[in-house]
Amino acid sequence: MEREEFGALWDQLKIHLLSRWNKLTGEDLKEINGSYDLFVAKVEEKYGVSRGEVEEEFRNWTPPLEIEDIPVRETESQREDFPAKKWVIAGILLAALLGYLAMYNTPKSLENNSPKVETRDSSKTSIK
Repeated sequence: MEREEFGALWDQLKIHLLSRWNKLTGEDLKEINGSYDLFVAKVEEKYGVSRGEVEEEFRNWTPPLEIEDIPVRETESQREDFPAKKWVIAGILLAALLGYLAMYNTPKSLENNSPKVETRDSSKTSIK
């Protein structure tokens, strides 16, 4: 596990840190409160090892985190509250509604007033 993940995953890591480094206490975790440097200092103190050994052990340690425990970083366009997405959907629905109204709700008065086209009957004309 990397140092940068420590603070971000603090709430999920606390219980797993106690199971891996069982000399740490709940009071120690309250003091550490997501600080990687305080964690390393506490493990150095409790186990009597060097900072390098603690950091190496931590890097090689894989906590048994569930996938749901790991926070996902969302981009602005992926957020549910992103307003452009809502406006695009509303625009599409509005265009579909207007298209429907234009096609199927034509007033009868307009249909009856359309110009009439006269056609000639070619069978009645004769060539002389």
